[in-house]
Amino acid sequence: MSVAEGAIVRTLRVLRVLCENGPLTLKGVSEQTGLVSPTALRTLRLMAEEGFVVQQPDRTWRATMIMWRLGCLVNASLGDVQLAGQYMDRLQRELHETTVYAVLDEGAVTYAAHSEPQSPVRAHVRPGSRHGLLSVATGKVILAWLDHQQLHQAVAEAQTENAVQPEDVRDIETLLSQIRRQGYYSGPGLHWPDLWGVAAPVFNTTGQPVGALGVSIPVSRITKREQAAIEAVVREATALTREMGGRWPGPPNSA
Repeated sequence: MSVAEGAIVRTLRVLRVLCENGPLTLKGVSEQTGLVSPTALRTLRLMAEEGFVVQQPDRTWRATMIMWRLGCLVNASLGDVQLAGQYMDRLQRELHETTVYAVLDEGAVTYAAHSEPQSPVRAHVRPGSRHGLLSVATGKVILAWLDHQQLHQAVAEAQTENAVQPEDVRDIETLLSQIRRQGYYSGPGLHWPDLWGVAAPVFNTTGQPVGALGVSIPVSRITKREQAAIEAVVREATALTREMGGRWPGPPNSA
């Protein structure tokens, strides 16, 4: 790797940890990027000169709104995200609950868009947050149509977070088979047990899962609403797939 390439890699590494975990102290940046403190500081100062990061009065560093604007532009360029807006809004108006559209993003899901009701008691979604495929309902419905290699990767990642034990793998495979049969996943959240969620996959023209529509409902309000929420989410995800020119696939490749 050349000197210039190394500088680019360091800059991108610093930018990523600040966007995902900032604000951070210099020590925090150094620990999370693996860069020694002098190198991390030099990189931060160069990025600050270009307006991408700023040091706050408490000496921590954070990304500036430039990153938000760039992220919004990228988000707007994704055709399925743009199309998903009307379906999320329709679900939100019908169910009066928080709806999300999550996209498959390098072996995980990222919440690309959401629609929230005016209710003071609702599920709160952080746009741009990234979650493991086995951590959230939207991730599980996508994983159900991915191949075995991607399943094993998802399980390995969950095991490193102590979210899955080795003996749970067979149960996961049974769950994914059930998702494929019924076309959706519903149940309480792994990280948010006070929330109940339902999600259904969205497919592209080749029958590959590209995202998922989901609804999160406080468990205190789910009584007698579960079936209505499931039917609404499946209906809108199917309609979004159809508008994108997508198609419902067969079983995933077992190779």
